[in-house]
Amino acid sequence: MVRLNENFPAPGVPGSIPSALQGTRPVYWGGAGAGNPHMIPIGDTVICDFCSADFTRRPDLGGFIHHGYAVCPKCAERVKPGKRDVLPKPGESFADFIRRVRGPFAGIEVIPIPRRAPPSS
Repeated sequence: MVRLNENFPAPGVPGSIPSALQGTRPVYWGGAGAGNPHMIPIGDTVICDFCSADFTRRPDLGGFIHHGYAVCPKCAERVKPGKRDVLPKPGESFADFIRRVRGPFAGIEVIPIPRRAPPSS
């Protein structure tokens, strides 16, 4: 999911963030090594949340943010944007759009979730 930067114009304007999507949307993880919450910096890396394609250095235009998920131009052909989704500015590459929306301190927030003990036999 995209960590959203809240410095944008009103909802409904291409490049703006709808109020329902503003703020941080953390990734939850309860795997091995889970402990205190921490941030994994991702720098300028841009990955589609639907197909996992790397767009970090690609100039492709299009795509959008759907409920906080980055949708690349290819996946955007299957997932149609709604009125609450965030659209890029005209002529803006997908990678630049995602970096602009999430701001300069992009990262994945890892929050451990305690696992329940397995049922006793």
